[in-house]
Amino acid sequence: MNVEIISKEIIKPSSPTPHHLRNFKLSFLDQHAPLFNFPIIWFYDSKKSVDVEPFERFCMLKESLAETLTHFYPLAGTLINEEFSINCNDKGVDYIQARVLCKLSQAIHNPNGNDLIQLLPFEPNSCNEFGKEVLLAIQYNIFECGGVAIAVCISHKLADGVSAVNFVNACTTKNLNFNSGCNHY
Repeated sequence: MNVEIISKEIIKPSSPTPHHLRNFKLSFLDQHAPLFNFPIIWFYDSKKSVDVEPFERFCMLKESLAETLTHFYPLAGTLINEEFSINCNDKGVDYIQARVLCKLSQAIHNPNGNDLIQLLPFEPNSCNEFGKEVLLAIQYNIFECGGVAIAVCISHKLADGVSAVNFVNACTTKNLNFNSGCNHY
């Protein structure tokens, strides 16, 4: 499987975080949780999707992500390790579009961990390209057949599996009807 990055950008919340919510204190457990991001990949078969081109969905997902970040505002902030808090400064999240040079069926019928890592915005157990703690990054992968994989790396300091799924569902179900034909890995 070969993955080509098409674009990288920062998506900011569609509305600014109110001043009184700018400092998000981490819980005692989250303060002592290790710094790591965990990945989740959602696969969407093009045959079960609505009649929208993958690139158009990419643009629609950007808009939906910006709206959803207003409700999940700490994810668009910056970790302040010394204070055990998140500066909810609306810095934004990394959003990457990639083209996958194979069919979706090839990726999910014989999954290979080394291949699937290419679908992620960065390798979850390594420093990212900036050497900083990333709270959230998303990579939107378009397969040759029109199928899509949405890969999310999210900080365990801010989210567990359930809250990560709730966040992605909030982004993908609004005006996109991504839920039909979804497989989670």
